[in-house]
Amino acid sequence: MRVTFPDATAEILLTWAADERRNWARLDGADGAPRAARTTRSCSRAARETEQWPCPPALSNGSVHPDWFAPVAGQFVEATGTGGDGANLAEASALRHARGLARESSRRDGETLPVPPASALVQAERA
Repeated sequence: MRVTFPDATAEILLTWAADERRNWARLDGADGAPRAARTTRSCSRAARETEQWPCPPALSNGSVHPDWFAPVAGQFVEATGTGGDGANLAEASALRHARGLARESSRRDGETLPVPPASALVQAERA
């Protein structure tokens, strides 16, 4: 999936068909390039040496991450029950909609489809 913003483009590849499970991320920015791969996080900057930090366990070790899943799930349950500040529900709605758009774009041979603002998605979910 390619997501285009006014000042940036993100490309995301998700598959269950790979021979191995891997997670990695790379951002290329004007001031630096943060990266994440397996159990290492790093950041390269033009005028400095690359900095690296260990970050175990590897995200690819499994799909359940108890260190962050329970708090996020709790925030979601709270938001759906009381309304909360709406941020968690807005994010969930945006991701659900993006997944649907990615599938529809795939059915249309990669046609670019517009994404409405998250606030509009939350309103549609509540209606």
